[in-house]
Amino acid sequence: MLTQQICLVLGAGASQPYGFPTGGELMQYIQDTQPDEWWPLAKEVTGFNKDDHSRFVSRLRISDVPSIDQFAGGNPASEKYAKALIAQFVGRAEDSANVLRTRREVDWASYLKRRIVNTARQFSVLKPKWPHVITFNYDRSFEESMLQRLANTFEDATPELVSEMLKKWQIVHVHGSLGNLPALTPDGSGRPFTPTHDPAALEAAIGRIILVHEAKEDSPEFTRARALIEDSEVVFFLGFAFDPTNLARLFPVSSPGRIPSLFATQFDDAKSAINAASRRGIRLNGVHTNCRALLEETLGAYTD
Repeated sequence: MLTQQICLVLGAGASQPYGFPTGGELMQYIQDTQPDEWWPLAKEVTGFNKDDHSRFVSRLRISDVPSIDQFAGGNPASEKYAKALIAQFVGRAEDSANVLRTRREVDWASYLKRRIVNTARQFSVLKPKWPHVITFNYDRSFEESMLQRLANTFEDATPELVSEMLKKWQIVHVHGSLGNLPALTPDGSGRPFTPTHDPAALEAAIGRIILVHEAKEDSPEFTRARALIEDSEVVFFLGFAFDPTNLARLFPVSSPGRIPSLFATQFDDAKSAINAASRRGIRLNGVHTNCRALLEETLGAYTD
């Protein structure tokens, strides 16, 4: 079981093992040919048709911006369509099979679940030291993984009991999400973890997505995220690219809060960003290229 309060800061690389696109992959998917079933949905919800999409993609390619967020920030007339594309591609990957059948060597969420459970043989004896989670991702793969894994680990763990426990966890989507999972809402409403072509679901997801230029340092989400970091002994950045804007919102220069021990995954395209983070006074205690391997190699920092 966890002996230290940990906080997970999740970037796109943390969801990639579960079938979700990174920022670069999302850009490529948007520029690829879209399936026929997309056009009636896009037209109904955003007013965009094939010709509008072609112009959108042409401008996106020529702009050479690194992300769809940045492109949408400079093209407000296309912002709703950009959010629709994000919601559609992220939502397409929301399938329990992706979460539950991920290769063991990269399934970090399942590994964390085992560390939480440890040697417990009953759900009722689990001790209430749960991870804090700050995610920059729109998907709900972490919540779905914990719901499914814990409910099937113990004979006395009903889905209802697991749901009630997860409602007590501190999980904040700083850029919004596709919606709350029904199991984690008071009345069972919300968006199921399954692909959908329902116009109302797409419209609702668009309304919940917060692009980088829309997010604010003093937003309720980032304010809560900073409090979770300060409340933690150990912070793990998993699949996080250390974007300077996002980093500044988590660790504003004016903040007097303490900085706990930090560990991070390090991918080739994030090395310079990590170095820049160190120059800001944010010192990393350890890095690894694999989310699960990082949690394994630092086990002694947060468990017995």
